[in-house]
Amino acid sequence: MSFFQKQSTLRQRLVVLVLVPLLGVLFFSTSLLREKLILSDKITNIQKLAEYASLSSAFVHEMQKERGMSAGFLGSKGDKFKGKIEQQRQLTNTKRDDLKSFLSGFKRENFNKTFNEKLDEGLRHINNLEKTRTEVTALRITLPNALGFYTTSNRIFLETIAESSQMSPEPSLSLIITAYENFLQAKERTGIERAVLSNVFAKGEFSGNTYQKFITLMAQQDAYLYQFSLFAQDEQRNFYAKAINTSEVKTVENMRKIALALAKGETVQLPDAELWFQTITSKINSYKEVEDNLALTLVNKTKELKSGIFFLIMMVSGVVFATIIVAFFISRSINKIMTDLIYSISNSAEQVSAAAAEISRSSQLLADGATSQAANLEEASASMKEISSQAQENENNATNVKGEVEELYAGLIETFNHSSEVDSQTKETSTEVNQGAKIMGQISGAMAEIKNSSEGIGEILELIREITQQTKMLSTNAAIEAARAGESGKGFAVVADEISKLAENSKAATKDIEKLINDDINSAQNGAKRAKEGEDIFNTIQAKTKNVLGLASQTLQNSEAQQAKSKRVQDMVVLIHRASQFQSRGTSEIFDALVKLDEITQSNAATSEEAASAAEELSAQAKTMWEIVANAAKMVGISSIDEQTVQVQVDSSERLLPRHSNF
Repeated sequence: MSFFQKQSTLRQRLVVLVLVPLLGVLFFSTSLLREKLILSDKITNIQKLAEYASLSSAFVHEMQKERGMSAGFLGSKGDKFKGKIEQQRQLTNTKRDDLKSFLSGFKRENFNKTFNEKLDEGLRHINNLEKTRTEVTALRITLPNALGFYTTSNRIFLETIAESSQMSPEPSLSLIITAYENFLQAKERTGIERAVLSNVFAKGEFSGNTYQKFITLMAQQDAYLYQFSLFAQDEQRNFYAKAINTSEVKTVENMRKIALALAKGETVQLPDAELWFQTITSKINSYKEVEDNLALTLVNKTKELKSGIFFLIMMVSGVVFATIIVAFFISRSINKIMTDLIYSISNSAEQVSAAAAEISRSSQLLADGATSQAANLEEASASMKEISSQAQENENNATNVKGEVEELYAGLIETFNHSSEVDSQTKETSTEVNQGAKIMGQISGAMAEIKNSSEGIGEILELIREITQQTKMLSTNAAIEAARAGESGKGFAVVADEISKLAENSKAATKDIEKLINDDINSAQNGAKRAKEGEDIFNTIQAKTKNVLGLASQTLQNSEAQQAKSKRVQDMVVLIHRASQFQSRGTSEIFDALVKLDEITQSNAATSEEAASAAEELSAQAKTMWEIVANAAKMVGISSIDEQTVQVQVDSSERLLPRHSNF
């Protein structure tokens, strides 16, 4: 390694430096590409299995319908499904032929042993399909044997689909296949249920173990649908919920309840076997839509994964190719940069040598300029001292004016306060006068009410007087009637006489009351008149008070205006005072700055001598830099910069420096 470091150039070292990580990138990229290609082949196989599952499930679907019709046909002793069963057998044959056609080009060697064994078993089993159909048509086969043939065939093909999940290299695909498998199993149990109840409704009773089989089928359907909901995606579950939301599904549930009631011995109206078959077939057709959607999802997922792997393979290939290209250009670029850097440093070393001599000459000029500047600064300091004295005098005058203005402003404040107090008292007096006028108005109203009341009492007395007059007339008539009655009317005459006296007394009292009421009315009229005069006086006082209040407000406003003007004058004086202070401080600071500037100028003279010494040291460093440049050029492989060139550049830079300092 030590020999390689000494003998190799920088270009050779860069090639080694780039080649090692490049080989590592190529190794890992190749491994990743190989892994993804294997995964792509596996997903291609799953894609073929998805196509197989779609065709196989279509064949099973038709077998399920044929099984149901065969069960109804056997249960009705050949009366039901006569014409329909032949049509259904043709549909089953079509799907069987489609499946066999697909399998003819199917590369079974790409799949595991279990899958191929199950597939062979299923194909052998359906070879007996025509024999079973003949026995069903001739009614020579029992219902359990017929159902067993179709159910076994469907089970084998569904197991081949289930085997797909074991061969899936991708967990997301396994979940979809598992959900698909469980749904197919639930659909298969629904098809068996169709066959069982078709036989029951055709016969009108449960026979043998058909009831237990019916109960088991319902439980199995629920279990498989639950497993489906666990593994299915939200989109698939929503599609299933929408597909089964039909009236036929609800009708199937009602027919199930009828079958359960029949098993309990209840008397029920059984549905027609063909109606049951038609209704549950509609439900199974809805299941077929869900099944097709799951198969499509599986196919789309495999295409999506395969596209992703293809994109990843292309991207990795592109990265490897780009890495090689970039490494090549980086190697060339670094070598070019180093070469340019050597030449640049060489030029910089030459410039540093020249700059050292230039710094020496500039130091002498700096010293001369500092001496001249010091003399000028002394003259400026004297002038600034005189300006500072004048600014201090201006500040004192501004302080005196500020005090006088503050006294004037205080007097205006006191005048404003007195005006405010007068305005406040005037407002209080106005308020009290308004209250007095209001009370006098109330008194006038009360006196008018007393007068009206007295007049009302007079009217009442007039009424009493009329009543008294009528009472007296009645007592007179009573006395006349008593005289006519003779002895029997004497007692009544005494009472009439008393009533007459009472009427006279009432009349006399009424006159006295009337006199008193008239006196009260006169007094009330006099009181109302005096109250009206008092109210007029208060109104006059109120009007004059308003005038006084207006004058007081005007005085207060004028006082406020004078106060505002005085405040502005005071603010202006304060600003002048502050400006004078700032001017005084500013001139003082300028004076101090000139003193410091003088000190700096003196320091510059000393610094110029130090700069001359630094120039000599910089020249020594330039010599060292030239030596480093020569070594670096040798490493890069540049032969145009040699030791002779270096010595010439160093000697020339030393000649530019002065040998003795004048500072």
